[in-house]
Amino acid sequence: MNVKTIIAALLAALPLAVPAWAEETQSISDADLALYREGINPAEVLRNTGGELFNKKMGPENLSCADCHEGQKPKAKALTGAAAAYPKHNKNADRVMSLQLQINNCVEKGIKAEPYKLNSAEITALTLYVKGLSNGMKVNVATNGPAQPWYEVGKQVYEQRRGQRNLSCKTCHDELAGHTLRMQKLASIGAGASHWPAYRMVNGDTFLIEQRFKQCMSNARMAPLKEGSDPMVALELYVTSLANGAAIETPGFVR
Repeated sequence: MNVKTIIAALLAALPLAVPAWAEETQSISDADLALYREGINPAEVLRNTGGELFNKKMGPENLSCADCHEGQKPKAKALTGAAAAYPKHNKNADRVMSLQLQINNCVEKGIKAEPYKLNSAEITALTLYVKGLSNGMKVNVATNGPAQPWYEVGKQVYEQRRGQRNLSCKTCHDELAGHTLRMQKLASIGAGASHWPAYRMVNGDTFLIEQRFKQCMSNARMAPLKEGSDPMVALELYVTSLANGAAIETPGFVR
């Protein structure tokens, strides 16, 4: 399959319908504000949960993620620095995988346990824990080779205007960066991907970057892409590539 065919197939999965969802107006809670002022990120609690899940025995062979990546197995692979390369092309699956998809792939095919739902607290916690093992290391996602068509699709998704407001990611984060929208200054994407998963003050919860994309899309009156879908992973690859060279510092703490 050539590059043009792959791009066409990925773009064909991009929905155009627009749901009439309400915008969020919730502000940071007093409890979270108090933690923030003390220099504590509430997402640290979820990262601890991720560490527990990383060591949880599952499946018919009673294995854990730690058994494969921190255990005594001859082929045990340490995960320090691994998250810096995600999203990453997986040769066996012949597709680009986000870190959360790769974790689920390991759970399902390595441990032979039930994979986590991509919008669950469990996959968020595990992704947060694994990515945190690379804190301080530089983002280094590949955009060439087999990942190139995915990168090109992600760029198109980022730039494509759609929805009731005829907006794109590029509209707000490139063309209008620095302007005020809904009493908030629009920021350029920059190296923002290096700080996700992150705790969102307005929601009082920790989110994966794809979940944040969905929130942006619904606020812009677009049909949100599904977590783990080809266009969504392509978008994550493109946005993460903009952070190449930046140090990973997660969990982030954002509005």
